[in-house]
Amino acid sequence: MLDTGINPESDNLLAEFGRFVKKEVKTIPIGLDYLRLKLLHILNENIISSDYLKLKANFNQKSRKVSDYAMAFDLAAQLVQNMNEKMVIDKILTTINILFAPDELHYLCFQQNQPKKLYLKNGLEISDNKIWNELSGIKKKYQWLESGNGFIITIKSTNDVLGILRINNLAFPQYKEHYLNLGLFLSNVCGLAIENARSFQLIQEQQKQLLKNLNKIKDSEKKLKISSERLKILNKIIRHDLSNDFIVIKSAINIFKQTKNKKMLEEIEKRTTKSLNAIADYRRYETFIESNTDLIEIQISEVVNELIYEFSDVNIDIEGDCKVYADDGLYSVFKNLFSNSILHGKATRISIKISDSTYTCIIKFMDNGTGVPDKIKKKIFDEGFFYGKSGHTGIGLHIVKKTIESYGGSISVEDNEPSGVVFVIRLRKVIS
Repeated sequence: MLDTGINPESDNLLAEFGRFVKKEVKTIPIGLDYLRLKLLHILNENIISSDYLKLKANFNQKSRKVSDYAMAFDLAAQLVQNMNEKMVIDKILTTINILFAPDELHYLCFQQNQPKKLYLKNGLEISDNKIWNELSGIKKKYQWLESGNGFIITIKSTNDVLGILRINNLAFPQYKEHYLNLGLFLSNVCGLAIENARSFQLIQEQQKQLLKNLNKIKDSEKKLKISSERLKILNKIIRHDLSNDFIVIKSAINIFKQTKNKKMLEEIEKRTTKSLNAIADYRRYETFIESNTDLIEIQISEVVNELIYEFSDVNIDIEGDCKVYADDGLYSVFKNLFSNSILHGKATRISIKISDSTYTCIIKFMDNGTGVPDKIKKKIFDEGFFYGKSGHTGIGLHIVKKTIESYGGSISVEDNEPSGVVFVIRLRKVIS
């Protein structure tokens, strides 16, 4: 027994208790001071335990907030590296869903201060007029929802609304104030990230447009170069051939006036006919200049069939078919070849044989005319080349060659048996 000394009968009572329980008893004098210390110790232990629990709870809450902000900073670092707006939005929704664990999460995307698309927390686009109308009218930076367990946050750039977040039915409503502060912090980062993504997208679109315009300029320069080359060729008809003919005609007229020599009249007639033929050729060649357009798909048989009606006095047959890349100038190419065969080669029959390989269409243009002498075969496509008593120039075949080459093709000449000529044209095949 602990004896405080207050009860003088404590020893007798203890002895009686010992006899009752049949146990040895002992008295230990302690005094009131010891008891007071003992009780105070017990009390302090309870107080310390209570404070510890409070401190632990507070520490856990602080740790949660630190963890939330750490995740928010991690999101910020990832957002500024992303240049795709949809991916930025998906990252925002994913992070908010992890941090706040809301039952409802919506994001309304704005373009030029006008609502454009509504997204769920999984990033899918939806149509919900109620949510759309609710968020479209928001003017404040943030606003509590009527449920009391959620809020709306506006994401803005300097002047424009970029998007509005609607977060409702939080899993831990006791932290809603903390979530709101965290959401406001995130909204600033999100606004910057979305604005950067849009600026990057705008730059990309401008670069694509610039590249497109550059390609157009290059195409125009290429067409201009081709037209310029063709004009130079045609200019030589006027400047060289016609000028020379007119000089001869003028001289012949002066001589005739003085001598009355009829041979001068024959020379005048010959040169006049030659000049008229050159002018007629010039009119035909105009289509070569005007045909300088983008290449299109053309069926060879359709071009030949059009010309069959125009040259109805000659037997023309066609075998095979193929689709090639060319332009309207291809019609003039075939017309020029037909004219050469009939007018200068005296052909009465023309055959077109068409075959193809993997990437090429081969068109053989064959006639039964007088043919082309071996000594001039290599020259007939040269600019300004002429032969024969008629003074026929090779200007037409030169333009034919240039036109075929502008399509990425080629043309060559061979002998036909037993008589005549074969022009072999190779063009790029349309692969379907």
